[in-house]
Amino acid sequence: MTDLDAKLTFDSFVVGPANRLASAAAKRAAESPGTSYNPYEKAVKLSPRLGDDIYLRLGTMAYKANDRDMALLLWRRASDLNPHNEAVSTNLELLSGE
Repeated sequence: MTDLDAKLTFDSFVVGPANRLASAAAKRAAESPGTSYNPYEKAVKLSPRLGDDIYLRLGTMAYKANDRDMALLLWRRASDLNPHNEAVSTNLELLSGE
């Protein structure tokens, strides 16, 4: 690695109500990179508490990360919440045509 600032550690990070989840996720990801935290799965578990626009964006992130199955799941969830969302409908049609 390049020059890292020794002051920037998890011990010196100030955790508050607004960043508690991000702090916990960062610690888990640092402890076991690529295995312990999957934001897409977390979103699927939150279900109706998120709006269709969030599922649309998460689905797009999953699609860009080449996780087509997760993108499909997230976009279907968005469609269930708002069947009239044209962007979601378009993405589902395009994905089914691949």
